[in-house]
Amino acid sequence: MDRSKSIILAAISIALTFTFTSCAPSLQSHIADASAAKATEEAKSSAEEGRKIQEALEEACREIMLQEIDCIVGVGESSSEAMARKESAFNARIEYANSIKTRVQSETEQTARNVNKEAQISLEEKASARAFQTISGATPYITKSTFDGKYYKVYTLMVVNPQEIKEIIEVAAKETGDEAVMEQVKSPEVQDSLSKKISAFKDVVLPILETLRKRILGI
Repeated sequence: MDRSKSIILAAISIALTFTFTSCAPSLQSHIADASAAKATEEAKSSAEEGRKIQEALEEACREIMLQEIDCIVGVGESSSEAMARKESAFNARIEYANSIKTRVQSETEQTARNVNKEAQISLEEKASARAFQTISGATPYITKSTFDGKYYKVYTLMVVNPQEIKEIIEVAAKETGDEAVMEQVKSPEVQDSLSKKISAFKDVVLPILETLRKRILGI
């Protein structure tokens, strides 16, 4: 009897061992499939969130640019969130400086009719140099990131403040040392153009940005 019991117990032990051994690969495969499915779902969710964020930022920029005020969206992507933020901010700042340069040239073109060509070129060069000096000090209005399980994607929005354009032009005009340039920059034509944009920034752009911050950041 004892021998029979031993044989039966041994048979059961062998059967269980075989069952667990044969099931192990299937269980591991199931876990791997579930993990892959979760990663795929996270990536899809992150991509959809990123799409909505970018659309919201670009929509706001279109509204802002109707006021003849430049708006920039910089994007950065990396496995490191810190690097993604740096890349996003860097890309936005480069476009920010280029936008300031373009706006400065647009405003100072109005002086060309009343000053000599050399003085005009000098004004544009000095204003452009000052525009690029603003890169490091440019502050993002909105920064938002997403994570898909592997990579961070960061969106940075910047807006060119027309008050800054005004200050750059006025300082650059003084640096030329040309009286005609300085007088033209102070002319009602130039000042009125700048003043309208400054008012639009305060009355239209800032409310748009505040609404966007609440929508994107929930604050």
